[in-house]
Amino acid sequence: MTIMAKTPAKLLFLFLLFPLWITATQLDKIAVLNLKNTEGVTQGEAELLTDRLRNDLFSTGKVEVMERDQMQNILAEQGLQQSGITCTDEGCMVEFGKLLGVKILVSGSIGKLGSLFMINAKSIDVQTAQILKVVSEDVKGEIEDVVEILPTVAAKLTGASVATAPPSTAKPATEPVAAPRKESTSSLPCDGSIFVEKMRFPRNIISFNVPADDADDIDEDLAEAVSQALERSVISASNARIVVSTCKTFVVRFVVTRYEVRPAAMKQFTGTLYTDVSIFASPQSKSPIATVKFKNTGDRHWGDITPLQNAIEQLAESIEDDLYSTAKKALKQAGFKR
Repeated sequence: MTIMAKTPAKLLFLFLLFPLWITATQLDKIAVLNLKNTEGVTQGEAELLTDRLRNDLFSTGKVEVMERDQMQNILAEQGLQQSGITCTDEGCMVEFGKLLGVKILVSGSIGKLGSLFMINAKSIDVQTAQILKVVSEDVKGEIEDVVEILPTVAAKLTGASVATAPPSTAKPATEPVAAPRKESTSSLPCDGSIFVEKMRFPRNIISFNVPADDADDIDEDLAEAVSQALERSVISASNARIVVSTCKTFVVRFVVTRYEVRPAAMKQFTGTLYTDVSIFASPQSKSPIATVKFKNTGDRHWGDITPLQNAIEQLAESIEDDLYSTAKKALKQAGFKR
């Protein structure tokens, strides 16, 4: 404490600033050669994906990334063009890394096999010729879907943490649906059927759009599950149609409270869905007579929609098995007869 008290203020300021300056100077300078395009990917697409990879590498905050224009200028001085470089072996990478004056060089390729895009990338220490990281990622879908995996590639190349969106507990200003779904404006029939409200997929929870056709299939499966569980005919309808109905019938509503995606084998993912299934005594009821909480994990698969669909398949089975037995007492008190 005595030493600190006698330290001049200006010197103390520089002393405190010194660790920050050291951190700022520790970023390794890297360069990224254009990804080599193979079957099913054009050179232009590979170049655009390389530019995005550079941005994602910079966004990790772990490295200093050489800009494409700077690379092109250096290579042009040597009579080379970056678009013509397909450098993937260690010796070639070292030579180009030294030419560009960077510590680390990143190179790789992208190609398509059937509906699967395969990305391979590796980084090498230019001074030691040591391979630092090798990253392989597979993406099922279209070429634009590859963009979504590039932040993961960048994180693995730099040792940064892979960002995952935590479940949100904040209530959105509006509850957006993933895709428009056409609804009839006619009133619902009062034929004794139970109303099953169509599931909504809040973007702040699901994080991707659910196509209308897939959403319709999900509604059909859930309605069938409720019908089997309660042994009654059901009508699947939107919230807008149900709340204006004057029918005296029970209503089943699904609320997705959380959705988790985890990596699995073969570059696939599993989806875990947390759902509150609430039963209301009538369309006008404000509070449910019973709420059953479900947690369901489906089979692993590629993409966004299929892991979610697989989780919902498990939810449908759980509803058939457990909904009535769990809510039996409340249903009977509300006058429900199975």
